[in-house]
Amino acid sequence: MNKNYSIPIRGMLMAGFMLLFTMAAFAQKNITGKVSDAKGEGIPGASVVLKGTTKGTVSDVNGGYTLNVPNSGGTLAVSFIGYISQNVNIGNQNVVNVTLESDDQLLQEVVVTGYQTIRKKDITGAVTVVNADELKTVKSSSFIQNLAGRAAGLNVSTSGSPGDATNVRIRGISSFTSNDPLYVIDGVPVVDKFQNTINPNDIESIQVLKDASAASIYGSRASNGVIVITTKQGQAGKVKVSYNGSYGVANPVKGYDEILNLSSDYYAKASRLKFAPTTAGIPAWFGTSGALPKYVHDANNIYGNVAPGTYDPINNIVTETNQVGTNWWKEITRPAAVNDHSLNVSGGTEAARFNISASYLKQEGILKLTDFNRATIRANSSYKIGKKLRVGENIMYAANWGVPLRGGINNEFGVIGEVIKATPVVNITDINGGPGGHTAAMTGNFTNPDQVLRDNSNNTDTQKRMLGNIFAEYDLIDGLKFRTNFGADIGGSWRRSFTYEQPYRSEGTKTVGARI
Repeated sequence: MNKNYSIPIRGMLMAGFMLLFTMAAFAQKNITGKVSDAKGEGIPGASVVLKGTTKGTVSDVNGGYTLNVPNSGGTLAVSFIGYISQNVNIGNQNVVNVTLESDDQLLQEVVVTGYQTIRKKDITGAVTVVNADELKTVKSSSFIQNLAGRAAGLNVSTSGSPGDATNVRIRGISSFTSNDPLYVIDGVPVVDKFQNTINPNDIESIQVLKDASAASIYGSRASNGVIVITTKQGQAGKVKVSYNGSYGVANPVKGYDEILNLSSDYYAKASRLKFAPTTAGIPAWFGTSGALPKYVHDANNIYGNVAPGTYDPINNIVTETNQVGTNWWKEITRPAAVNDHSLNVSGGTEAARFNISASYLKQEGILKLTDFNRATIRANSSYKIGKKLRVGENIMYAANWGVPLRGGINNEFGVIGEVIKATPVVNITDINGGPGGHTAAMTGNFTNPDQVLRDNSNNTDTQKRMLGNIFAEYDLIDGLKFRTNFGADIGGSWRRSFTYEQPYRSEGTKTVGARI
């Protein structure tokens, strides 16, 4: 029997073409090369990456490298700290040598360490230079908070409450007393964990001195490290006027609202199950089944349609239960606005220079009825007398005021702790508009978080501060100058605090006091 076979030649040709195309597309080759500096010396540890991919390697101790790349070539991105990065086209080459030029602008940057200024490339101690422009990307009441994540070895933490203190640790915890670093602001040494009086827009440079050598300059106060701050100075030239303004909104953390959004009915059922299978211990107002009563008579756990006329703000509070469930997290938080405005005027000649700035910051807290306000004015000038003598001054005045959050946030009796303990059956207010409470059995042992914030809103903080110095500088010989500096840090703070009665708590004081 003869059989005829037909072969789709065109199809085979197409398949073969596609196979060859695919093989060509994925064909690889190894390239080698050397990363060198301008003197031809190899740079060890340089990064060599094929752009657009995750393929990469680092150069060895001699600057050599090997990398697998497509036959079609591509572009290499070569970089190393202190050098200008380069993009090099591979093409058909199998050997790709790269010469990196040093970043002179970066290495010539002047770093202030106390009694001297040094080029960055000549530093041998543990010093970190922070880019002052990066501090402006995040709005906060203190520039110290903006240092978080921007300096290696610098640990920064805060409660997040507007105007609250910031914990800064440079050399860990080494003392039973204070572990805060020393701040040197335009030559004036101060110890202040708040640092709320300086406008970040006024800062020219920040250096963090981390090793023990700082103690040779500033003494024992530098045992926890030193943060050196230099503010902007006037420059010779035409008068410049600049304005910097921003508006932003901080939103509450997501997650709490879902976790704490428990229905009253579910809470009642869970409470009944606690005493199952018997009914002993179940408060009368919970009942054994069915919906919750509309009212709870706190004094005697009476439930049902309690006559509002029996209400007494001290001994006979009548609470209307929240049938849906009170979401305490949503009740105490809000989107918080942040307004920041700065105005700067600078100029002068080679013989006389000046810089004047003013700023205002208003930061609302995401917890209702909390805020922080700051107004500052700063002025500095310098004058050249003859060829060798220079005199000048730096003066700053700042006023802070606002409503901080007393008693902390995350401890058991802080607002967040009270939110976690708060039960959904309790309404925000009682039937007379007073704080909803938990004097009835099985309503929890917490302080009404909403009322905590309302009471706290009458507790205000005010701080006024003047910081400045005058100096004289004389050139003795080329490269050596004598400088004398007289500084002062003058200020005061005022705090208003009032503790209210809490009759809506089973353990609260019943003393009647004024509610503002």
